[in-house]
Amino acid sequence: MKALALVALCGCGVLRSPNGPASTAPVLAELHREGCYGECPVYRVIVYQDGVVEYHGQYYTKVIGLRTARIDADAIKSIDTQFVGDGFRALDDYARSDCTDLPYVELTYRGKTVRHNYGDRRAPNETLTWLEGWIDYVTGSERWVGEEQALAQPLGSFCE
Repeated sequence: MKALALVALCGCGVLRSPNGPASTAPVLAELHREGCYGECPVYRVIVYQDGVVEYHGQYYTKVIGLRTARIDADAIKSIDTQFVGDGFRALDDYARSDCTDLPYVELTYRGKTVRHNYGDRRAPNETLTWLEGWIDYVTGSERWVGEEQALAQPLGSFCE
């Protein structure tokens, strides 16, 4: 249901406590973007079932380090709706590299992880890219990643 795109977000992005995770609730979803030879952003976003969002920026992001925020119950439901509707549980790993220098993403939903190398020609890129983007959208990660960094592309891609 893409109509749920108007999701209310709250929280100001404060630093997480050094004593552990931002929430004791189970993890609902996690997005971990890894780099490329260019300036692809490297960061992790964890969404807990109670609506707490934890961000950790590493490279090529507007904010380096830890931040937390909160999303509302409708946002949590929208994640469930998207992942169930797009058949995430039936997806395999797509971690092979047919093309070099493309980003790599690990996407986890309710305990299942799918590895997505953008250079793997077998990957259902439309579905995976949509779900990865949905986590970014619902959590408002662009406030930490930065709009121009989120759109960063690898320097070049080489396919066999």
